[in-house]
Amino acid sequence: MHKLTIFETEPSGHHLILHVRHIMREALSRGWQVRLATSERATKDRAFHILREDFGDRFEVSIVRDIRNEETTADGRKVLEHFQRWRAYRDAYRALPEKPDVVYSVSLEKLDLPMSVLGSPFGRTPFCGLLLVRYFHCPEMGIKTEPLRPRERLMEPVFWRLLRIKYLKTLLTLDPKLAEFAAKKKRGGGEKVRYLPDIASFAELTPVDDAKGKLGIPTDRFVVLNFGAMTPRKGLQELVEALDHPDCPERVVGLFAGRQDIAAAELMSAPRVQGLREQERLFEINRFLDSEEENLVFQAADAVWVGYRRFYGMSGVLVQAAAARRPVVANDEGLISHLVESNGLGLIADIDDHAAVANALSRLASDQEFVAECGRRGSSFAEDHTPTLFGKRVCDYIAAAAERSSF
Repeated sequence: MHKLTIFETEPSGHHLILHVRHIMREALSRGWQVRLATSERATKDRAFHILREDFGDRFEVSIVRDIRNEETTADGRKVLEHFQRWRAYRDAYRALPEKPDVVYSVSLEKLDLPMSVLGSPFGRTPFCGLLLVRYFHCPEMGIKTEPLRPRERLMEPVFWRLLRIKYLKTLLTLDPKLAEFAAKKKRGGGEKVRYLPDIASFAELTPVDDAKGKLGIPTDRFVVLNFGAMTPRKGLQELVEALDHPDCPERVVGLFAGRQDIAAAELMSAPRVQGLREQERLFEINRFLDSEEENLVFQAADAVWVGYRRFYGMSGVLVQAAAARRPVVANDEGLISHLVESNGLGLIADIDDHAAVANALSRLASDQEFVAECGRRGSSFAEDHTPTLFGKRVCDYIAAAAERSSF
């Protein structure tokens, strides 16, 4: 039996429900002792309560000091927050009632810089972690991005220093191109990098009678879903502009489903958005959606928006759309664009070109044969991205880390 501690502290609950839930289910099925190290704010979120509903008292909880990571573009502030998080993780690890056999950490991109300087916050305990988003490899691997900022270029030497930490046994990435990059370079530690197919939170939709009607949407509308944590980066403004463009058919409507941050809420209060609401061209659900509600909005959707601004990594929403057999509209940058184009999952467009986006929406609303083909390709793409496979793969890496180490 392994003793596993999972570190995930983000207050939004996004990765608790999307990642930790399925890792925990698999670990408990193997008879492991599981502890979740999380923040006080995260325990207030609906996602944490879903874990308790699913697993009861079968896992223990340790509290990690909250890091107030407000949305900011200031690199200096972000760096400070990352070092604060490293210290909070170290202190929480030291305070554990018993040391685990292995640690698993979500969101290593919020720890990699301080780890490259200070080493592991988990003492001599072997650990695995997931590096969610890094862009430094994109130009070399043929992924379109804006010119890399100095901070992102710095992340490549940080990446290699992180891989040299003795107690890091496996570095997981949702980006197949980053795994290819690490293998291509043939540098020390590169063999620790493993591609982990991202997860859709459902394998297939559960039928819902009159899903659109249950959301107050006329049944003859073509619904484009923007799903998840609502921030300006999710392309809210760009989708609004496209819906309001004269080239976009009036029967195409937007459904914005997910909790809005302050900036998103301000954007959604604009007169143009209110005008679209009054025309029944825009609908919204401004809260965290549980599994039943998530199923409902994907069932109501005819297409899914993944036109994210300056986001170059993987998207769980892309996988969800594929699993739901819904075509997507994506920005023409980053890994999402590459996957959509190479797998035939939908259409790509420059999201700053509102006419191009409106025309993409118009094509999806009128070309049923194309939409059906995207659905077939999406279903095939999603077969390797199920919750069960995700949990098993992560736990296999965790078990290998424990078994390769002496305690």
